[in-house]
Amino acid sequence: MEKQVWVEKIKNAIKKYGFHILIEVLIIVLGVLIALQVNNWNENRQQRKHFKGILKKVLNGWEKDTLIINSYIDRHKLFKDEFNNVIQKKWDAGHLDSCMLCTGLITLYNPIQIENNGMQLLRQYVNYNFQQLDSDSLLVSIAQHHTEFHETISKMDQMIQDEVQTNVQVISQENWFSDLFLTLKTPPEAYSYYLSPTFRNKTTMMRILIEGNTLPVLQQYKKFILTHYPLVEKRMEDL
Repeated sequence: MEKQVWVEKIKNAIKKYGFHILIEVLIIVLGVLIALQVNNWNENRQQRKHFKGILKKVLNGWEKDTLIINSYIDRHKLFKDEFNNVIQKKWDAGHLDSCMLCTGLITLYNPIQIENNGMQLLRQYVNYNFQQLDSDSLLVSIAQHHTEFHETISKMDQMIQDEVQTNVQVISQENWFSDLFLTLKTPPEAYSYYLSPTFRNKTTMMRILIEGNTLPVLQQYKKFILTHYPLVEKRMEDL
């Protein structure tokens, strides 16, 4: 009998307060769902902000690389005629007296420092999110091609640096070496070296390394940058 009374009381309570309880439960569930949605929105916003920062660093790196490539090309144009004069045996003592830097055709070189910070971040991002980015051919292509360019340019640049180091070591053994750099003039006793087949051969090797190998790759890399720069800019705008 007592049990039936309690059952009746419970039924009456449910009838009286059930709707309110249901409303409260729905409010709690809705609040949780909203909180989760806000949290997901914040996470997505932070991810977009982080990704946008990576793309900005990539663009900044490309801008620096373009300046480096242009400077490298301009420098080679400056010395190109002298390379040809040596190789074609058009050099004489007059050239040595009028062009002090020309004696540095095989010893003066500015290493190429390709910007890689932004691309390292992009490669890490692509590798970490590869499953989601599998269909994003733009980012995957940029990461892969830049790696190839960076490795190729670094190897070629190291070859030139090694060649220059060898040339400096050889020339530094000559008696006139100190006078060459102290007086900023070509000592007469150095004429025989700079007009010799040895210097001509070394100059030819430098031209092959620079003009035949490195310059074409740098020009391809510059073309790659000019093609993909606006595409990355568009991707940033869409974020």
